[in-house]
Amino acid sequence: MKTAPSLTMSLVLRLWTTVGSLLEEHRAFVVSGLLSIVATVVLLIGARSAIVRMPADVLRQPQRGVNVMRNVVALLVIAVGILLLFLPGPGLLLIFLGVVLCDLPGRNRALANLLRKPRILSEVNAFRARHNKPPLLPPPCPRG
Repeated sequence: MKTAPSLTMSLVLRLWTTVGSLLEEHRAFVVSGLLSIVATVVLLIGARSAIVRMPADVLRQPQRGVNVMRNVVALLVIAVGILLLFLPGPGLLLIFLGVVLCDLPGRNRALANLLRKPRILSEVNAFRARHNKPPLLPPPCPRG
């Protein structure tokens, strides 16, 4: 008859070998899951950094010239987002972040439409206040 510590040790050893064999058999799923977790963390850090660094009058400034490096990064983010549509991960959020980063015609108008929603603007401003940043000025009302 086995004692309690040796029984526990044999159960742990069996569990360890079972988990090891599952990881070996389903390596693609494990890798895609880990990539999904990494992409989510990078997305959250990037979005947080972008919101904090954004000037308060970002939506009231005229759109400046095209920034090539920013567009390259935005296209890479969009490509990863499209890839994550078919793998587990935040694909739609990455595509949205890439479109926001890209210098596309109408980008400021789309961002302004999003920030015209009082709940979203208040959440963004509360987040900026926690980081000692001034609140975003509300976007101007559309003409027409």
